[in-house]
Amino acid sequence: MGLAMGGRRWRGRALCAIAGVHTLVAGVEFAPVWRELWAAGVVDSVGRDPLRGAVAWFFLFGVLLALLGLAVDELERQTPAWHSPTLAVGLLVLVLIGVTLMPASGFWLALPVAWRLWR
Repeated sequence: MGLAMGGRRWRGRALCAIAGVHTLVAGVEFAPVWRELWAAGVVDSVGRDPLRGAVAWFFLFGVLLALLGLAVDELERQTPAWHSPTLAVGLLVLVLIGVTLMPASGFWLALPVAWRLWR
């Protein structure tokens, strides 16, 4: 089947979809914390509060994953046979750390992407 499922590029788009769900969860699941951040004026609203910091990082990780997905999609568009074992290993390590720390999480969703970035 080659690098693309059904002959289409999908790895970058899959990362963007995962990022979208991740960011949506960040907004919905942590809505009370976001209201606190807005009420505190946003600027320097995290301070030393670990929950606020975790929520901010949760959201920012989703944004970063979306940017990675956009870059991978562009590389797939320009070079259909593109693959990156280095990126695959990095993503796999991240997934393994995430799954180890939080087995009931969405980290599993990135495993097929990591696999197909390798091959």
